[in-house]
Amino acid sequence: RVAGMCTSRHLSPSAMLLLVIAGSAEALVAATGGQEAIRSLMAKHDPILLYASRLLPPDAARDAGALYAWCRRLDELVDDPAVSAD
Repeated sequence: RVAGMCTSRHLSPSAMLLLVIAGSAEALVAATGGQEAIRSLMAKHDPILLYASRLLPPDAARDAGALYAWCRRLDELVDDPAVSAD
């Protein structure tokens, strides 16, 4: 866990950027609620991407899911900055 960051899907933009820069897909997956939360997010917002991710090797699917969740969160912040928990 990176100091000062919450472990929910409501990470501050700077916390999310830190995770991406640190290159830790595992940390990003955990911070976005885990694999099940990411699959649920993908099923709701982009079911075709969820299906396509099943064609990838497990590590690549995990990393792609983490990146998708990160991008989705940034999109939410841009669309409605009031959703930020930090």
